[in-house]
Amino acid sequence: MTTIDLGALLLGKYRVERLIGRGGTALVFRAYDREHRRYVALKQLRPEAARDPEAIQTFLREGKLAQRAQNQHVVRAYGTVWLAPNEPLLVFEYLPGNDLAHVVGQRGTLTVMEAAAYAKQACSGLAAIHAAGIIHADIKPSNLLLTSTSSGPRVKIVDFGAAHTRTQAPRKGLVGSPSFMPPEQLRDEPSLGERRDLWALGAALFTLLAGRSPFERRYLTETWQAILSGDVPDLRALRTDVPRALSAVVERCLATDPSRRFASAQQLSAALTPFTSTACIPSHLERLSA
Repeated sequence: MTTIDLGALLLGKYRVERLIGRGGTALVFRAYDREHRRYVALKQLRPEAARDPEAIQTFLREGKLAQRAQNQHVVRAYGTVWLAPNEPLLVFEYLPGNDLAHVVGQRGTLTVMEAAAYAKQACSGLAAIHAAGIIHADIKPSNLLLTSTSSGPRVKIVDFGAAHTRTQAPRKGLVGSPSFMPPEQLRDEPSLGERRDLWALGAALFTLLAGRSPFERRYLTETWQAILSGDVPDLRALRTDVPRALSAVVERCLATDPSRRFASAQQLSAALTPFTSTACIPSHLERLSA
C-alpha cells in the first residue's frame, strides 16, 4: 500500500499539499495537478480497506457514479488513476470551504433564507443525480459543502460512497449516518428510491434551522425508534421565526410513509422557493479558506 507523503509528486503530475479529509475508509488530500494547472482532491482508501476486494469495488463504483451526475451543485469527478495495481485514487475538483455541519457547528442556526436557499441548491444537485439514475443514499449536512463562487455561495453535494443506481440493490447493512437514515432503510425494505434522499434532505434542512438533527437521541436505539415512529420535534417550538409553511415543507419531507413525501427534488425545490432570496449573501463566506 502506497503511503502518500506531503510534498510528494504522484504519477508525475499531482503535487500533494495537505490532508484535508479523514473518513472511516478513506483519506482525502489536496494536490496541485500540474498537467491541467488546477487544484484537485485525491481520495485514497485507508490500508485496512484497501485489503478488501469488495471495498475496492465499492470505491471504484463511487468514482463512476460521481462522474455520471453533472451539475453545478454536485462535486465534479475527474476520474480514477492508479498508483499501483489495486491502489486506485479518485480525483475530484478541489472545493475550498466548509460543509454545512461545520458551518452550523461554528455559527449555530442559519437564517431561514440561508437554510432554504442552500436546501434548494441541494435539490438542483439531487435532481441531476436522480436523472442519472442514481440514489445518493447519504445526504446530510456534512455532505453538503458550501463554497464561494463569483456568482455567490454555492452548495455542492459530495461523497458518493454509499450511492447506488436505481436498479442496483443498496449496500447491505446500515450504510450511512444513523440520524439521517429514512425509516424504510431501517426496516431493510428492498426498494429505496429517490424519496429516500428527499427524506434525508428534509432532516438536513431541519438541522440547519434548529441546530440539531430531528432524530438524534442519546442512544442509537432511541434514534432509530424516533425515526421509525416519525417522532419529529415541533420545529416552530425550537425556532419561532420559522414560517408555518416552511415547517410544513420539512414535515412533508420527513413523512414516515414515502408516498406522502414530495415526489421529486424539483417538487421540493418549488416548495422552498418562497423562502429563498438571492440577496441572502452570508458574511461568513468571506472567510472561506482558499
